[in-house]
Amino acid sequence: MVTVQIKARFEAVFADFFQYIAKMIETHPLVQEPPHAALWRRSDRRAQAFRPSVHAELVVLFGLRGSARYFIDGQVVALGLGSLLFAWAGVAHFLVSDEPDFDMWVALVSDRFAVGLPTVPPVAGGGLASVHQLDPKAREELDLLAGQVRAMPEALGPGLGWWLIRAWHHWQAAPEGTGRALHPAVDRAARALRRSPDLPLSDLAREAGLSPGRLGQVFAREMGQGLVAFRTAEKLARADQLIRARGLDLLNAALEAGFGSYSQFYRAFAARHGVSPRAFYSGT
Repeated sequence: MVTVQIKARFEAVFADFFQYIAKMIETHPLVQEPPHAALWRRSDRRAQAFRPSVHAELVVLFGLRGSARYFIDGQVVALGLGSLLFAWAGVAHFLVSDEPDFDMWVALVSDRFAVGLPTVPPVAGGGLASVHQLDPKAREELDLLAGQVRAMPEALGPGLGWWLIRAWHHWQAAPEGTGRALHPAVDRAARALRRSPDLPLSDLAREAGLSPGRLGQVFAREMGQGLVAFRTAEKLARADQLIRARGLDLLNAALEAGFGSYSQFYRAFAARHGVSPRAFYSGT
C-alpha cells in the first residue's frame, strides 16, 4: 500500500523526475484543486471528445484491455494492452475511437503538482510523442499501484507521484510502438472471454480456431498470462464496474460478474490487490 515511507522515498531518491512539467502551463487547466493532479480509469468516465483539445497538464495513458485509436501530435497511434503514452502539455490530442471493452488508466498532472518535487526529463528534446509497449511484469505493477492509489484518495499526491515515477521508468525501458498485432486466435479468444468470461474452454477453442492445448500455449505467450488468469481479471474488472457504475453490493457484483461464490471472488480480489474487497472499496 502507499505509505509515508513511499512518499519519503519518492521525494528523496528520484531527484531528477519532473524537469519538464514546470514548463507545462500554456493553455486551459483541467485540474485546479489540490493536489493539482488526477487519476481515473476510462471505464469510470466514458465521455467522448470529437475534436482535438490542448491541455495545460501532462497526460499519461496506460492501456488495460481492448484497443483504441488516439490522435496526438498530428499522428494517430494504437492503444491496447500495455500501451503507455506520455502526452506533454500544449500538445493537441484526443481519443479517436475505442472498442466497447477498451479501458485504460488516465493521469493528469499540472505543474503545481511538481512544486518541490523532482522533474521528468524532456523526451527527444520535446519531439513527437510515441507509445511504448510494456512487458507483463511492468503492466501488472502499474495497474496494481494505480488501483491502490485510487482506493486511497487521501494519499493521491504521494501515491500518484510514485506511480508516475514507475511509469516513466518503464516507458524509458520499453520498446517503442504497438505495431505487433496479436495472434488472430488469441485476439478472438480474448474478445470472446471479454463478452463471456465463463465460456467453456472447448467453446473458446472452437471460436479461436485452435485446439484447447495449443490455444493455452499461444495465449500465455502472447498475453503474458494464462487463460485462467485472464478469465479472473475480466471477472474482477466486470465486478469493479458493477460496484462503481451501478452501485451493486459486493456479493451481487461478484455473482453477476461470474464468480461462483463470494469466497471465490474474495480470494481472487485479495490475491490481486493485497486487501479485502470491503477494505478496498471503503476508500473509494
